[in-house]
Amino acid sequence: MHCCPVCQLAMAKQHEETMALWNEQLEAKAAEFEELRSTIAPRENMELVRQKVMEELEVTYASRLAALKDESEKYQSMFFEVRRQHRLLSAEFERYTVQAGQEVRHLAGGWLAVSHILVGSGGECSRSQQSHHRGADGAE
Repeated sequence: MHCCPVCQLAMAKQHEETMALWNEQLEAKAAEFEELRSTIAPRENMELVRQKVMEELEVTYASRLAALKDESEKYQSMFFEVRRQHRLLSAEFERYTVQAGQEVRHLAGGWLAVSHILVGSGGECSRSQQSHHRGADGAE
C-alpha cells in the first residue's frame, strides 16, 4: 500500500492533526479530572476529620460513662448498706419497745397490787404481805 508521496504527506498531516486533537481532549479531560479530584479530596478529608473527632468524643464519653457508672455503683452500695442498717436498728428498736412495754406493765401491775393492799389495809402492810410482794417483784 505504498501511495504517492503527496498521499503519504496528507496522511501524515491528518495523523498529526488527529493526534493534536486527541492531546487537546486528553488535556481537557485531565484538567476536568483534577478539578473534580480537588473537590472530592476535601470531602474525603472532611470524612476523615469527622471520623477522628467521633473517635475522640467516643473515648471521652466512654471514660466519662465508666466513671459515672462506678460512682453510681458506689452510691448504690452505700444505699443498700444504709437500708440494711436501718432495718437492723428498726428491729432492735421494736424489740426494745416491746421489752420496755412488758417491763412497764409488770412494774405497773406490781405497784397496782401494792397500792390496793396499802389502800385496803389503811396504808400499812403486815410483814408477811411485804415479804410476799417483795418476792413477786423480785426484790428482797
